[in-house]
Amino acid sequence: MTTVAAKDGCMAADTQLSGEYRFRAQKIVQLADGTLVGGAGTWHRCWAAMCWLLGGEQGDPPKLKDSCLLVMKPDGSLWIVEDEFPAFPLLDREAAIGSGAAPAVAAMRAGMSAGEAVKHTCRIDCGSSDPVQLLKLPKPKRPARKR
Repeated sequence: MTTVAAKDGCMAADTQLSGEYRFRAQKIVQLADGTLVGGAGTWHRCWAAMCWLLGGEQGDPPKLKDSCLLVMKPDGSLWIVEDEFPAFPLLDREAAIGSGAAPAVAAMRAGMSAGEAVKHTCRIDCGSSDPVQLLKLPKPKRPARKR
């Protein structure tokens, strides 16, 4: 129950956590190198995996049973982790995970940005709702000019 979408250097996610409760949570993190990581599925497993990545991948990677991560590397390439590491690359230029993945991908292919696609999906997927979190890849650093 989530929608995480990535396209054109941006990753967006809804913020709804649901189960026997309904809370809001940050579903995207940015690693030190600029990589964006969004999670969908069993939230405590997603969060454990995101913390493992944020901590420099020390020790054995956590299992992601019934969960997945969408990863956007600084070069804009998209990767996915399903059930367990390692991540594997996708050929697609846009991707989405979670219960709202199909409508989000359709919206992006119709011309919407990742953020617009997640906002749109929040209106039609009961597992996703506003507010939408949006993170962008950092701009590449330009080399210093020689004088």
